[in-house]
Amino acid sequence: MKKILWLFLLPLFSQAQVTFNHFYDYDANYGPAVFRNIIQTADGGYAMIGSLYFTPWTEFDQNGNEVFNYTNDIVLVKTDANHNIQWSKVFYSLIDFTYEEAGIKLKEKPGGGFVLLTETEDPLNIYYLGRPANLISTDATGNVLWTRSFSATTGYDKPFDFIIDTDNSIVVVGSSNFNVSSRKPWAFKTDSTGLLLWGNTYTTSNGEFRSITKAASGGYVIAGKRSTDVMLMRMTSAGTNIWTRTYTTAAAEGAQVVINNGAGYAMLVNNTTAGSCQLLQTDSSGNTTSVKSYLQLNGVSLIRNGNSFLITGNQTTSAILSFTTDLIGNITGNVRKYTVPTFFVTPYDAILNGTDQYICGNTGSEAWLIKTDINTGFSGGCFNSTTTLTAQSASFNFATINPSVNNLFMEEDIDALIIDEYISLNEYPICSCTLAQADITTPASGFCSGDSIVLDATTNPAYQYQWYKNGSIIPGAISSSLTVNQQASYFVSVTSICGSDSSLAVTPVELPKPVVNTISSDSAFVGDTIHVSGSNFLNLSSVTINASAIFNVQDNNHIDVVIPTNAFSAPIEFVSNNGCKGYSPTIVIRNPSTLKVFAFIEGLYLGGGQSISDSIVVTLYTTASPPQPVFSITELLSSDGIASAELPFFLSGNYYYLTVKTWNSIETWTRDPILIESLNIINFTGQ
Repeated sequence: MKKILWLFLLPLFSQAQVTFNHFYDYDANYGPAVFRNIIQTADGGYAMIGSLYFTPWTEFDQNGNEVFNYTNDIVLVKTDANHNIQWSKVFYSLIDFTYEEAGIKLKEKPGGGFVLLTETEDPLNIYYLGRPANLISTDATGNVLWTRSFSATTGYDKPFDFIIDTDNSIVVVGSSNFNVSSRKPWAFKTDSTGLLLWGNTYTTSNGEFRSITKAASGGYVIAGKRSTDVMLMRMTSAGTNIWTRTYTTAAAEGAQVVINNGAGYAMLVNNTTAGSCQLLQTDSSGNTTSVKSYLQLNGVSLIRNGNSFLITGNQTTSAILSFTTDLIGNITGNVRKYTVPTFFVTPYDAILNGTDQYICGNTGSEAWLIKTDINTGFSGGCFNSTTTLTAQSASFNFATINPSVNNLFMEEDIDALIIDEYISLNEYPICSCTLAQADITTPASGFCSGDSIVLDATTNPAYQYQWYKNGSIIPGAISSSLTVNQQASYFVSVTSICGSDSSLAVTPVELPKPVVNTISSDSAFVGDTIHVSGSNFLNLSSVTINASAIFNVQDNNHIDVVIPTNAFSAPIEFVSNNGCKGYSPTIVIRNPSTLKVFAFIEGLYLGGGQSISDSIVVTLYTTASPPQPVFSITELLSSDGIASAELPFFLSGNYYYLTVKTWNSIETWTRDPILIESLNIINFTGQ
């Protein structure tokens, strides 16, 4: 039998606000440990599964041969609701002591007890029948009820995930021939006693299933990869493919987790080479609805929590990162970072209980479980990367593959030796940081009605921001500045190297601005008056058109604007004493009217188209009877019989009779009234 040594480790020191940060260690005879999965149990406690490395000891195999064991074996730990260890078990195979077994996933059975999914490794390639996936069923205290092994090939068949369906059947997904390029997605189903119901591999190149969830309408949805693409498959409860979608992304490692998400599915996909992950969401048919990418993160856990997602992963093995997003994937809270001095840390799984998040994995050579509040995190949690974790858009291409069904499974009972172990606890500090000082600067105390103002927070490339309006989060408002157009109370929360700080609230005031409702005309001559109606016309500091000041007579709702002599087409600008501006529609400035008269007058005419230059009088009369003079001007009639004059603007657009006379001639009238336009040519030589 294995020898068990007891070792009690005293805590080094604890840290304020840290609920606990526990290492689970074994005595000196045992090597590194890791937890890969954690669940909350029906009694309010928790169970964790993983593996433990044992140093050599002498055993006898089932044929009576003395052997040494150097391998990993399965470890199962059960705690109460206060995280006190109730019992722990180690499971290992008696088929061959060179095997390395590892606990992958566990589920609590509806009637009590557990089902464990484990994988088998054969580093010396001794077991010629392959390396199977294993199911172990235990009672509520970890005692083995039955064990089963399943293989699709004589190669390395690797399980990744499983579910217990409503009829207590068990569905396992993974990959066959895991270490070669010909590996295929693999799924099998057993009844509640582990007897095989069906098993399929699905034709694809270098593919695997990594995560499974039950579909709302029956059957299963499974996520994984095909070559370097993300793959999502919808299948019946009998394992028949309904549809398969693949998505070409930067996440070459494929989907790690798939969950039901309302009317569709959400997947967490990884590219460990590039050090990034993506949140890919689809509708119920597998069509992409949204995608977000997160730098510096290898994701391991995706949890839907009301109207948000909780995403957890690791930052290049140096730290655990955890953060909350909205349902589109935009980061809405602090990015929490958990580190252990001088050790690498690797998270494998996380669960959520209320606002408490539990993350399990390993650090150095020890299994690790931490508990944190998702709203605050550890007081020592920090995020000090030189490149801030950000949400970015990404796009996908689509393809569909068809499966072929193969039943290539072997089924074999295996025995398991159960050994009780004691796991001691050791608490470590995380880190300590100095908070940034959050502050808001604004260019002015208010903004003009209908316009906006920009609020600026203290900037730093390593900071993260979240803006609030009237005490509530503004979704997606995560930059260092915020543009607002409503009078409300605003403040910003700034996450620095460690933790966060909130600014004082500011309330920009909405200022009234001049509003133009109607104008009497959209065109005018210089000197004309435009009548403007609107509001907020009192306390104006200026009224201009193309920067030229305009004389105006005003009350709060009306202004009479006189067009200045140097005006050209433009809106009229009204500026209040508070700096707010209003504008009229563009006023078209019309050019002055020009009058040209052609005449040869008796007494002045020399013949041959020449005349003595002399003054003439041009008069305009109304068309009403009797005609009344409205304008008269004296101009020089040139020797070639031409006289030119500019007419006042008020004449434009109206009809008048025109007369010409000199000191020694009879007054001559036009036969019909003429319309005064921008250019008016009157020829008396042909009348």
